[in-house]
Amino acid sequence: MSKKKFLVTILLMFSLVFTALIGCTVTGTSSSDDSIESYQSEEVFSSESLETGSIEESEVESEIESETESETQSQVQISTPPTFDFTVSSTETTISFEFEENDPYNVGEITAIELILGKEKIVAEDMSTRSFDGLYSGEQYVLSVTYTYDIGDGPVPETKKKTKRTMAIRKPTIDISYTPVSDDSFSFELDVTDVSNVCEITAIKLFAENGEEVASLTDLTQRVFEGIPSEQYTLVVYYQYDLNKGDGIVTAEQSATVATVISPLIIPDFIVEVEEGRNPVILQISDTQIIDAKQARPGDTGTSSYYNPEKMEERLFKFLRETVNATRPDLILITGDLVYGQYDDKGTSLLALINIMDSFQIPWAPVLGNHDPESRMGVDWQCQQLENAEYCLFKQRKLSGNGNYTVGIAQGGKLTRVFFMMDTNGCGNPSPESLANGHTYNNFVGFKDDQVNWFMEVGTQIKEISPDTKFSFAFHIQIYEFNNAFSKYGFTDSG
Repeated sequence: MSKKKFLVTILLMFSLVFTALIGCTVTGTSSSDDSIESYQSEEVFSSESLETGSIEESEVESEIESETESETQSQVQISTPPTFDFTVSSTETTISFEFEENDPYNVGEITAIELILGKEKIVAEDMSTRSFDGLYSGEQYVLSVTYTYDIGDGPVPETKKKTKRTMAIRKPTIDISYTPVSDDSFSFELDVTDVSNVCEITAIKLFAENGEEVASLTDLTQRVFEGIPSEQYTLVVYYQYDLNKGDGIVTAEQSATVATVISPLIIPDFIVEVEEGRNPVILQISDTQIIDAKQARPGDTGTSSYYNPEKMEERLFKFLRETVNATRPDLILITGDLVYGQYDDKGTSLLALINIMDSFQIPWAPVLGNHDPESRMGVDWQCQQLENAEYCLFKQRKLSGNGNYTVGIAQGGKLTRVFFMMDTNGCGNPSPESLANGHTYNNFVGFKDDQVNWFMEVGTQIKEISPDTKFSFAFHIQIYEFNNAFSKYGFTDSG
């Protein structure tokens, strides 16, 4: 019997005894009619009280039975533990989660929330926390949630973990476009792709071709350079950004070749001015191929005193002098094999040729042939002597071969022709000193890709400004494409 039933029973018994005692007291003290009526009246009252007492007992018993049944039912339901889950979302700097639980009897609660990155851990102090801010971008975190419940057997913790990567911040990029405005100004536009809004432009500068800084913008919202000479420039935009990966600020730069409204005359490496109204005179000389027998290497018996240096005037220089005086050219081209390199290990033959060519006081432009790189002075030394000569037009670019440059003919302010002076390589016995520069090749004949790309870039640039300019090429060894074309159309050595 439950405590409630026991108490109700005691109360009912006490009520019945109390009623009986009252009844006996009334009967024993009066025998008159009034007393009888009073007694009867008391009996009726007692009877009603008994009936009322019976009703109250019934209701209490019903309530007790209902509570007992409810308690039994609750015990059955709580025997199944509550469940929980959560879904995780992220931004570039935040990880959030939504929590769901199935706990109808409210016996469970979150007791721990942790966010883990490698050996680092962020522990939430407030169990209502649903978001972690200020995180690294593009990193994979582990979110751990512990839920503890008690269904009568003591606290039971349950932990679930889920991984989530914060969104990566995209690296910004900048593209530069420009428009020539006048002969001393140009405008430009910056196409900034910055999805994450992390890019900051820190400087905009203009550089000449020699690398010297020409101008700089103090107002970084300005998009025009004015008051500068009519030339090509390199525009450099400096910027910085933070990818929020713990590496700090990253600095970067983007550059582009820009120009004012330019004359095509500034594009070639060298310009030879020729007056209008006549055809330019171009003298081509090839294979001067100077041999100095006194520089023959040990064991070389293939030369004679005929090739001694004191005979250079008789064998070569007088013919050069006669030809130049007869033609009075505007430009002299020497298309390779200036010297026979293996007979010029001291470089004296090349210096003698430079002296005679400069004596004409006429611009002259050479290319190297397959024998020049044989000299143990090295091809870099040879190129340096040519670049230093007063009337020599020569430039050694950082391209395959040695000496890829341009010479333009200008008449009346117009660029009428451009000579592309190019090295077709082809040396079969280059000296170690020549090979050391990394762009002299052994037995390779022709143009390499970087040479072709250079020609295409410069040629396109010239044609865009001056479409009527004609192109010519000067090189030493014919490329294989020539041989293939000759063979295709029946022109062979035997024919």
